[in-house]
Amino acid sequence: MVSQRALKIFQFLAKPGWIVLLTALFVFTISILFPAGKRWLGIPAELESLDTTLTYTPKQAFDLLETYSPTQRQAYALMHVTLDLLFPVVFTLTLGAVITYFSRRAFPVDSRWQRLYLLPLFLFVMDLLENTLVISLALTHPNSPYLLALTAGVVTLVKWLAAGLTMTSVAVTGLLFIWYLMHRNNRKG
Repeated sequence: MVSQRALKIFQFLAKPGWIVLLTALFVFTISILFPAGKRWLGIPAELESLDTTLTYTPKQAFDLLETYSPTQRQAYALMHVTLDLLFPVVFTLTLGAVITYFSRRAFPVDSRWQRLYLLPLFLFVMDLLENTLVISLALTHPNSPYLLALTAGVVTLVKWLAAGLTMTSVAVTGLLFIWYLMHRNNRKG
Protein backbone atom coordinates (compact mmCIF):
# COMPACT_ATOMS: atom_id res chain seq x y z
CA MET A 1 0.00 0.00 0.00
CA VAL A 2 1.26 3.50 -0.87
CA SER A 3 0.68 4.92 2.60
CA GLN A 4 2.73 2.15 4.24
CA ARG A 5 5.63 2.70 1.83
CA ALA A 6 5.44 6.42 2.45
CA LEU A 7 5.45 5.82 6.20
CA LYS A 8 8.62 3.71 5.90
CA ILE A 9 10.29 6.49 3.87
CA PHE A 10 9.16 9.17 6.32
CA GLN A 11 10.32 7.08 9.29
CA PHE A 12 13.72 6.69 7.65
CA LEU A 13 13.93 10.45 7.00
CA ALA A 14 12.53 11.42 10.44
CA LYS A 15 15.97 12.01 11.88
CA PRO A 16 17.45 15.43 12.69
CA GLY A 17 20.19 15.18 10.04
CA TRP A 18 17.77 14.29 7.25
CA ILE A 19 15.28 16.93 8.37
CA VAL A 20 17.96 19.64 8.29
CA LEU A 21 19.10 18.49 4.83
CA LEU A 22 15.53 18.33 3.47
CA THR A 23 14.68 21.72 4.96
CA ALA A 24 17.78 23.21 3.32
CA LEU A 25 16.75 21.65 -0.01
CA PHE A 26 13.21 23.05 0.48
CA VAL A 27 14.58 26.56 1.09
CA PHE A 28 17.04 26.23 -1.83
CA THR A 29 14.24 25.17 -4.17
CA ILE A 30 12.01 28.11 -3.24
CA SER A 31 14.62 30.85 -2.94
CA ILE A 32 17.16 29.96 -5.64
CA LEU A 33 16.01 27.21 -7.99
CA PHE A 34 12.54 28.59 -8.79
CA PRO A 35 13.69 32.18 -9.50
CA ALA A 36 16.67 30.93 -11.56
CA GLY A 37 14.48 28.47 -13.45
CA LYS A 38 11.93 31.16 -14.27
CA ARG A 39 14.70 33.43 -15.59
CA TRP A 40 16.18 30.57 -17.62
CA LEU A 41 12.76 29.78 -19.12
CA GLY A 42 12.18 33.47 -19.87
CA ILE A 43 9.24 33.87 -17.50
CA PRO A 44 9.13 37.43 -16.14
CA ALA A 45 9.16 37.55 -12.32
CA GLU A 46 6.07 39.76 -12.27
CA LEU A 47 4.02 37.32 -14.37
CA GLU A 48 1.20 35.96 -12.18
CA SER A 49 0.64 32.25 -11.83
CA LEU A 50 -2.59 30.32 -11.42
CA ASP A 51 -1.17 27.89 -8.87
CA THR A 52 -0.11 30.62 -6.44
CA THR A 53 -3.67 31.99 -6.27
CA LEU A 54 -6.02 30.61 -3.60
CA THR A 55 -8.63 29.87 -6.24
CA TYR A 56 -9.98 31.36 -9.44
CA THR A 57 -12.97 31.25 -11.72
CA PRO A 58 -12.67 30.05 -15.31
CA LYS A 59 -12.95 33.68 -16.47
CA GLN A 60 -10.09 34.72 -14.17
CA ALA A 61 -7.98 31.81 -15.47
CA PHE A 62 -8.67 32.74 -19.09
CA ASP A 63 -8.02 36.45 -18.40
CA LEU A 64 -4.70 35.62 -16.73
CA LEU A 65 -3.61 33.30 -19.53
CA GLU A 66 -4.52 36.00 -22.02
CA THR A 67 -1.81 38.21 -20.46
CA TYR A 68 0.80 35.59 -21.44
CA SER A 69 2.25 35.48 -24.91
CA PRO A 70 2.14 32.06 -26.65
CA THR A 71 5.86 31.65 -25.85
CA GLN A 72 5.25 32.52 -22.19
CA ARG A 73 2.41 29.99 -21.99
CA GLN A 74 4.74 27.29 -23.34
CA ALA A 75 7.46 28.32 -20.87
CA TYR A 76 4.88 28.35 -18.06
CA ALA A 77 3.82 24.80 -18.99
CA LEU A 78 7.47 23.71 -19.20
CA MET A 79 8.12 25.12 -15.73
CA HIS A 80 5.26 22.99 -14.37
CA VAL A 81 6.64 19.90 -16.07
CA THR A 82 10.15 20.46 -14.68
CA LEU A 83 10.61 22.66 -11.60
CA ASP A 84 7.08 22.28 -10.32
CA LEU A 85 7.40 18.50 -10.39
CA LEU A 86 10.54 18.63 -8.26
CA PHE A 87 9.01 20.94 -5.64
CA PRO A 88 6.12 18.63 -4.58
CA VAL A 89 8.61 15.82 -4.05
CA VAL A 90 10.82 18.05 -1.91
CA PHE A 91 7.99 19.45 0.22
CA THR A 92 6.33 16.04 0.63
CA LEU A 93 9.54 14.44 1.89
CA THR A 94 10.33 17.42 4.13
CA LEU A 95 6.88 17.84 5.67
CA GLY A 96 6.27 14.09 5.92
CA ALA A 97 9.58 13.60 7.76
CA VAL A 98 8.93 16.53 10.11
CA ILE A 99 5.38 15.43 10.93
CA THR A 100 6.55 11.84 11.47
CA TYR A 101 9.42 12.98 13.72
CA PHE A 102 7.14 15.12 15.89
CA SER A 103 4.14 12.80 16.01
CA ARG A 104 6.25 9.77 16.97
CA ARG A 105 7.19 11.69 20.09
CA ALA A 106 3.94 13.56 20.70
CA PHE A 107 1.40 10.72 20.39
CA PRO A 108 1.18 7.10 21.54
CA VAL A 109 2.28 4.56 18.93
CA ASP A 110 -1.26 3.26 18.39
CA SER A 111 -2.84 6.74 18.13
CA ARG A 112 -4.71 7.61 14.95
CA TRP A 113 -2.81 10.93 15.08
CA GLN A 114 0.26 8.98 13.96
CA ARG A 115 -1.37 9.05 10.51
CA LEU A 116 -0.91 12.80 10.09
CA TYR A 117 1.94 11.92 7.69
CA LEU A 118 -0.85 11.27 5.14
CA LEU A 119 -1.55 15.01 4.84
CA PRO A 120 1.64 15.79 2.86
CA LEU A 121 0.81 12.84 0.58
CA PHE A 122 -2.65 14.25 -0.10
CA LEU A 123 -1.08 17.67 -0.72
CA PHE A 124 1.38 16.01 -3.13
CA VAL A 125 -1.44 14.40 -5.13
CA MET A 126 -3.42 17.66 -5.25
CA ASP A 127 -0.35 19.63 -6.39
CA LEU A 128 0.42 17.14 -9.16
CA LEU A 129 -3.21 17.15 -10.28
CA GLU A 130 -3.22 20.96 -10.23
CA ASN A 131 0.01 21.04 -12.28
CA THR A 132 -1.52 18.72 -14.85
CA LEU A 133 -4.62 20.91 -15.15
CA VAL A 134 -2.63 24.16 -15.31
CA ILE A 135 -0.34 22.72 -17.98
CA SER A 136 -3.40 21.69 -19.99
CA LEU A 137 -4.91 25.15 -19.62
CA ALA A 138 -1.71 26.89 -20.71
CA LEU A 139 -1.19 24.65 -23.72
CA THR A 140 -4.81 24.73 -24.94
CA HIS A 141 -5.44 28.45 -24.44
CA PRO A 142 -7.35 30.21 -26.02
CA ASN A 143 -9.39 27.05 -26.72
CA SER A 144 -9.34 25.68 -23.16
CA PRO A 145 -12.59 24.02 -22.11
CA TYR A 146 -14.58 25.86 -19.43
CA LEU A 147 -14.85 22.65 -17.36
CA LEU A 148 -11.05 22.29 -17.38
CA ALA A 149 -10.62 25.79 -15.98
CA LEU A 150 -13.40 25.24 -13.42
CA THR A 151 -11.81 21.97 -12.26
CA ALA A 152 -8.36 23.60 -12.06
CA GLY A 153 -9.72 26.37 -9.82
CA VAL A 154 -11.39 23.86 -7.48
CA VAL A 155 -8.29 21.65 -7.32
CA THR A 156 -6.15 24.72 -6.59
CA LEU A 157 -8.42 25.60 -3.66
CA VAL A 158 -8.30 22.02 -2.33
CA LYS A 159 -4.50 22.08 -2.67
CA TRP A 160 -4.27 25.26 -0.58
CA LEU A 161 -6.64 23.82 2.04
CA ALA A 162 -4.45 20.69 2.19
CA ALA A 163 -1.37 22.92 2.50
CA GLY A 164 -3.00 24.77 5.41
CA LEU A 165 -3.91 21.51 7.16
CA THR A 166 -0.41 20.15 6.58
CA MET A 167 1.28 23.26 7.98
CA THR A 168 -1.13 23.25 10.93
CA SER A 169 -0.14 19.63 11.58
CA VAL A 170 3.53 20.61 11.55
CA ALA A 171 2.86 23.43 14.01
CA VAL A 172 0.62 21.43 16.36
CA THR A 173 2.82 18.32 16.40
CA GLY A 174 5.85 20.57 16.88
CA LEU A 175 4.24 22.31 19.87
CA LEU A 176 3.19 18.96 21.34
CA PHE A 177 6.73 17.69 20.86
CA ILE A 178 8.09 20.72 22.74
CA TRP A 179 5.51 20.12 25.48
CA TYR A 180 6.60 16.47 25.63
CA LEU A 181 10.26 17.50 25.99
CA MET A 182 9.47 20.01 28.73
CA HIS A 183 7.25 17.51 30.55
CA ARG A 184 9.89 14.77 30.27
CA ASN A 185 12.62 17.11 31.54
CA ASN A 186 10.41 18.17 34.49
CA ARG A 187 10.03 14.52 35.55
CA LYS A 188 13.79 14.00 35.47
CA GLY A 189 14.56 17.25 37.31
